[in-house]
Formats: sequence, C-alpha cells, structure tokens
Amino acid sequence: MRLNVLLSVLLIILTCQSLSGFLINLPYRAHLTRVGMSGSNESNLKGNSKFSQLMSEEKISSEGLQRLKLIFDEEECFDELKTNDTWSWKWNHAGYMNFPESNYSFYASVIPDDTISMKDILAPPLHNQRELYFVPSLLSASQVKSLLRMITYQIQKQQEGLSPKTKCIVAIEDGEMKLNNDQPDSCIASYLDPIIRNQMLPVARAILQEPNITVADSIVRWYIVEDEGKGGNENLPPHYDLTSFASMIIPLNPEECEGGLYVQFGASHESRQNVDFKIYRPNIETKNGMNSSGIKSGDAIMHRYDVMHGVHLKRGTRYSLVLWMTQDEQSMKTRSAPWVTKDAEDHRSVHAAFLYAMNAQNGLHGVPKDEKVAKEYWEWASERGHALSQYMLSMLLLRMGFDDDPKKESKTEWSKSIVSLLKDSAESGLDLSQHALAQTYRYGYHGVSKNESLARKYYIAAAKQGYTKSIEALLERVV
Repeated sequence: MRLNVLLSVLLIILTCQSLSGFLINLPYRAHLTRVGMSGSNESNLKGNSKFSQLMSEEKISSEGLQRLKLIFDEEECFDELKTNDTWSWKWNHAGYMNFPESNYSFYASVIPDDTISMKDILAPPLHNQRELYFVPSLLSASQVKSLLRMITYQIQKQQEGLSPKTKCIVAIEDGEMKLNNDQPDSCIASYLDPIIRNQMLPVARAILQEPNITVADSIVRWYIVEDEGKGGNENLPPHYDLTSFASMIIPLNPEECEGGLYVQFGASHESRQNVDFKIYRPNIETKNGMNSSGIKSGDAIMHRYDVMHGVHLKRGTRYSLVLWMTQDEQSMKTRSAPWVTKDAEDHRSVHAAFLYAMNAQNGLHGVPKDEKVAKEYWEWASERGHALSQYMLSMLLLRMGFDDDPKKESKTEWSKSIVSLLKDSAESGLDLSQHALAQTYRYGYHGVSKNESLARKYYIAAAKQGYTKSIEALLERVV
C-alpha cells in the first residue's frame, strides 16, 4: 500500500514538473504552459508578460548523456539521436495567390500520424491529414534585411525593458499592435504593421480559406548558442499551439545557423523531422525558374494547432518572425479555442481530443472543468494510440484513485490498466512513460515484479532522449 502511494506521488510530480518538455503554446495567457499545469509565476524585465516563459532560456545539457556514453558498452547504443528517416518532406504545389501588390505560390506537405494498432478501431477523419504549408519569399530580401538591422540595433542599444535574456520583441499582443512610442518595441512594431496586415495575414486567410482569421500575437524571437565548442545548443521543447488556430513562422537568417524548427509527429524524439529544408528540393521552383536548395530568408512556414513542433538550434543565432492567429475576433476576445472543441467533440483528431481533455481537466479556454470529461477524451485518444493521452490518462487514474473508476472490477484490474497504459506509451517512445515504467519495475509498484533488467531498459530508452531523471538514475546506479 505504501509503495503504491509513493508511486502515485512520484508520477504526479513528474506530470506537474516536466512532461519531458512537451508544452502547450498559450498565446493569450502564460505563453508557454507545461502540460498538466495552469500557469507560471516566472517573470522578467517585461514584468508579468504572457511571453515571460517563452523569453526564458531553455538549454539542453548533454553532460550527463556524455558521461553515460563513456560508461556504457557500445551495444547499448548511446549514439546521438537522428531525425526520422522513415518519411521526408514531399512538397506538392497547392495553390497560387494573386494579390494587388504581390503574387505567391504555396506548397503543402502531409505529416503522418502514429499507426493505430487496434484493427477493430477506425482511424479518425483527420488521421494522417495534418499539413505543413510553405510559402517561398513571403517577405522580400530588402524587408528581411531592414528587419534584421532594426533587431540587432535594438538589442545592442539595450533599451529599457529589453535584456539579452529576453530574446523576444513583441509586435502584437492580444490583438493590439505595440505602436506606443514609449515602448522599446515600437519601432519594429511600426515596421511590421503593414507587412503583417498586407502580406502575412492575407496569405494565411487564402491558404486556410478562413476569411475571418485575425492576429492574436506576433513576436520576433531569437535563439543563441553560446558554447558551440562545448556541444552547447538551445532548445524549445515540442509543443502544440493550442490557442492558435494557425501559426506562421518566417526564418530571418537560416543560412547563418544550424538547426532550427522541427516537427515531431510521434511521441519519440526519433519522430522529429527538421524543417530547415537545407536539402535539394527539385519539385519546388523559385520565381526565376531555378531549383531551390533550401529554405531562404523570408520564406514562410504555417501549420494549424494540431502540429507538434519545437526548436533545436545547434550553431549560431537564429532570428524568426512568429505570428499566432485565431479563427475569428470573438475567440481571441473570449480566450477560447472553439476549433479544438469542435474537432474533439466530432471525434476528428486524437490531438484535438488530447488538448480538449487538457482544457477540461483544468477548466481552460471556454471548457468547463470536469475530470470525467477529460478522462473520456483521453480514453478515446488512448485507444487510437496517442501516447501523451495514454500517459495523462494513467496519471489521472492514479490521482482519482480506484474508488472513482467504476469501470474496473477490482483494484488489481485498475492497477494493471495503469501499467498497461504506461507500457503502450513507453513502447511508442514517450520518455515520460519510459521513466515511470523503469521506476515501476525497479521498485515493484502496482503488483509488478521487480525486474532490474527491464528497469534498466526503460531508463536507457528515456536517457537516450535526454530525459534528465533517467540519466541521473542510471548514473546513480553505475558510479
């Protein structure tokens, strides 16, 4: 009994403190909120800005992983994680937009979903239907050059309210352009105002065929790798843009850095695919008819809320312009995400179900707080192989306790269901579940026999993905 209680406490702490960096992008509130949490008290020179967490530094420390590589045998495969090679970007010309001042072509690439293992369950309508959009040269070379010059000047000037650690210049917040001359960001906001209104927003509306899309927030964001020679890098963990119906990212200097934006379609880091496009793409042509060899300054990437993505910078300083858009003015004012609710209630997407359950658990974004509703949607997504939903469902079952789960005939059955969810999620590659399962086998929680071999297996699986607690657990046992 005591061990079960300890496991419950451990797993709940894991949920609240880490979730392995899986984040939900909340443009209206704390800009980045960890899954399972409702906010953050972190602040900086901008005060209690909703962008405060985004501005904070998020480093990946590889020291522990390097120590493990020296200790463990080669057959345990402590190699650098590679991006997924089972799929690649296949860009298809999706349309042509003719505006009074400019003409643009855009391309689309379909992002896969995890395979549904249960043969008797049909895939939801949006399964394997998520798209990433690419618009070459949305911003002109002169616009990018001017913007970069203004950004670097403002950083060097170190005006009040802007510090090196901020790494963010706000152009639009809650739908309001920051044009107040007393604000340090005003100059850049003034420059971006016509670009956003006349170029970025019309293109987004045309591609998504949503005439009422409005801009909620826009920032210039930068990442800096300070210790390149020591294996340093900077990271924005994988996350969903829950309260952004669509997000647009424009790299401003991709030629000057290594790494950057990635998409992660599954639970494991190995399902990541870089979106820097520094590869030969024979099916995309530039305006002069020449083949393009990689993403250029001013190119735009756009995706909807259901695409998990992040940033991993290996070298240099990366600047990008980011736009978060809502489906209409009303959803921005009410701080709701009706697109998530609709896709979830219509059972169209496991990602929508997962995010809607998060809203229901915490009572956010127009969804009443109801853990039973959260449980229902996590169960639906779990049955369709969504690893994050499986993990969150196991956490919810632990917190609710056996007495609140009438579907289970006995406490033994209830415990087995928790372990089963963790196993399914761990085998899909979710490091959170891998670590929790390692703890389960190490200490023999929930009726599971102690098994050092299996504990080691799952510790290693999570450690290979950089999960700090598993790295620490392995080092404790071998040093």
